[in-house]
Amino acid sequence: MLFVKQYPHIFKIKSKSGDIIPFRLNKIQKIIMGKIERDLKKKGRSRLIIVKGRQGGVTTLFQLLGLSYAMSEKGINCYTMAQDGFTATDIFDDKVKFAFDNLPPYLKSLYSTKKDNVRQLMFDGGMQKAKITVGTGARGTTQNFLHISEAGKMSEKQKVWNEMVSGTLQASKQAKIIAIESTADNGLSSFYEMVMKAKEGKNEFDVLFISWTLTDEYVAKPPRNDNWLKEYESLAKLYKLHLDPIKEFGISKKQFYWYYLTAQELKEDVKVQYPFTLDEAFVSKSRTKFDIQTIRDRMQAVKKPIAINNDIKIFYNPSNEKYVLSIDPASGLGADYTGIKIRWNDGARFRELASFKGKLSEQETAVIVVNLAKWINKTGQCLIMPETNMGSYLIDYIRRNYDEDFIYKRYVADPTKPMEPKRADYGWKTTAQNRDLMINKYAEMWIDGLVEINDEDQYKEMEKFVWNDDKMRYEAQNPFHDDLLFADFINLQGFKYLAEN
Repeated sequence: MLFVKQYPHIFKIKSKSGDIIPFRLNKIQKIIMGKIERDLKKKGRSRLIIVKGRQGGVTTLFQLLGLSYAMSEKGINCYTMAQDGFTATDIFDDKVKFAFDNLPPYLKSLYSTKKDNVRQLMFDGGMQKAKITVGTGARGTTQNFLHISEAGKMSEKQKVWNEMVSGTLQASKQAKIIAIESTADNGLSSFYEMVMKAKEGKNEFDVLFISWTLTDEYVAKPPRNDNWLKEYESLAKLYKLHLDPIKEFGISKKQFYWYYLTAQELKEDVKVQYPFTLDEAFVSKSRTKFDIQTIRDRMQAVKKPIAINNDIKIFYNPSNEKYVLSIDPASGLGADYTGIKIRWNDGARFRELASFKGKLSEQETAVIVVNLAKWINKTGQCLIMPETNMGSYLIDYIRRNYDEDFIYKRYVADPTKPMEPKRADYGWKTTAQNRDLMINKYAEMWIDGLVEINDEDQYKEMEKFVWNDDKMRYEAQNPFHDDLLFADFINLQGFKYLAEN
């Protein structure tokens, strides 16, 4: 801390043009340093998550801060975790080793390096060696200073994310400083979840959002005429950018023109690389099917359950109505979940009677479904509508223990026996063709306020329901789930069935 704060110029860095220049704290780096210093003074430690845009010098700051500690305190372990070995080597060579190798000769001569190898500097202090390391995981080694670089990229690979959370972070519980920083490159991922929990006070971290507007160099001189403003308006409507960022965020016209030029180049991705707000980068990267702000507005008005029985959330008591009980069943007791949704149509909206999400076997699901349907039938009438892409036990059990007239079925002909009557085919089959149709119809009805949702877990699934470029379809962003959503997509199809039968 001593060197990078009081004598930052002793360190040399490479400018973006490749020149070797003395390090000076920029505006963003000063904000981060100020936050850390206040934390250390008040709490004796700092726990910080930094959500940032591109090229603010955040990684450079933490490498020089770690190097300062290693040069100042005996026995300290300073560690940076990167998402892969290539990145770790680049960070160490370009930031740590470059800065140490280019120290003023009189200062460098004071330090004897016990080790100076790939991605680690160890200063010889007898039994009190200090070291700074850049690697891909620090499981089992106690760290005093920890920097996690680009956590959003780590969340793209579950193994790397798990190593960071259960290995490196656990080894650094006693660290004076833990700083996690990243852009929103993986959208509504595990990193996003960590950020949201921090904002809600559900973990030990504070969140610091760094807007691109704090970077002094992001300016460009606008032309004398304002024709570009019309062109920007077209870009803004096409990519859902802020229509008037000068008014909304108080930026200068030079900043606005720079943003316009950058938006021309990056298109929608400008919101990820150069965000105005914390949520903007995460949401735009993910290309969610459901509007995030609408989700959050409606979450404020959810009805609390009147009862929760065996994790089944019940929002109303059943009455003399026609209900649809839909199931998106799990394949077993592994990572998959079962989703159950019960609705009725009151003439204005599709109301949510009950909702369930949990890990159940097919046998357990079958028993719960039949019991729920029989409970409803005491006052109303319940159609059971299971999704049938998994196994046959669920259908067989329901048929043996429930009135077949109230189980969703289609009558299909056997092409090998054209003279025989059509047979009943039970349950809803989600095919590639009907998948998109039912999702799109559901999304239209929800945005129009025709679908009541009270289960907050379903809203969380909606936030993570994103476009997958590889599969060319909407689905839950890995590693999240969409079981409640698919149970609900299927549920509305049940009302079409009731109307036709």
